[in-house]
Amino acid sequence: MRDHMELFRRGPDEAALLLAGFCAGILLCAVLSILLHLLRHRSGQIIRIRTGVVHEIGARESQQDAWGMAGGGEAGEEMLAVVADGMGGLADSGQVSKEILSAMQEAYDPKEDTPPDRKLKQLLMLAGERVDRMLAGSGRKSGSTLAACIIRGHSLFWLSVGDSRIYLSRGGGVIALSQDHDFRQDLDLLAMQGEISFEEAETDPRKESLTSYIGNGFPRKVGYNKEPLILHRGDKVLIVSDGIYRALTQEELAVCLRGNAGAAASRIRREIGRKALKGQDNYTALILEIR
Repeated sequence: MRDHMELFRRGPDEAALLLAGFCAGILLCAVLSILLHLLRHRSGQIIRIRTGVVHEIGARESQQDAWGMAGGGEAGEEMLAVVADGMGGLADSGQVSKEILSAMQEAYDPKEDTPPDRKLKQLLMLAGERVDRMLAGSGRKSGSTLAACIIRGHSLFWLSVGDSRIYLSRGGGVIALSQDHDFRQDLDLLAMQGEISFEEAETDPRKESLTSYIGNGFPRKVGYNKEPLILHRGDKVLIVSDGIYRALTQEELAVCLRGNAGAAASRIRREIGRKALKGQDNYTALILEIR
């Protein structure tokens, strides 16, 4: 009360200035609050996601990769992208990858408000249950890898099982976000513990054998990001089966990913075709360009 009374004891000009300053401060706080709200709203939306797709059989007799996308039909709408790679040499692995894709696409709702990281885990559970039912009682051993992501606003959430990978392309460089689930990790640990040499770990023929996949029970390992990765305009998210990165180095991928998503897909297809590797595996790539 004493401070307020002091205000009225001052001269009229000084009191008016103080009141004007007080009102200006309130107005400035209101404007800043509105701007912060608009920035938050804008940062939660992506104007558009441009896509590119590579899906080729390579030198194999059948296609065991499966891919799909859902959502993203409207500006700013959440989007799911999936690549599943049936394990070569196992029975019906191509059908397993298709079952995984179908289960995830059928259950996915881009408008549902569940946190995207939880959505991916729930979709993985549903896909695993679908595959287990398919294989139940058959006595067959089969399986598939999985790499999937959800983009909500400017945030990327990803999940992987096996050796299908998720990359981020930004500023001309490419970095792998996911980690392969293969025996190479176990061999490296044995080498670091001194039980085998690093040379033995590197030359072991089992190093590329998968230690986690979907099929015959829940996967032993699941990779995912615990915090959302914030995307920027011009970024590209690349989801691939192993037929892509066994044919192209990371540096070659970086070159291929220049330009828009469609042009990048054409360059990947052309470069792998140019190499014409003997025994080229099925190869699939989904390119999601943030615009």
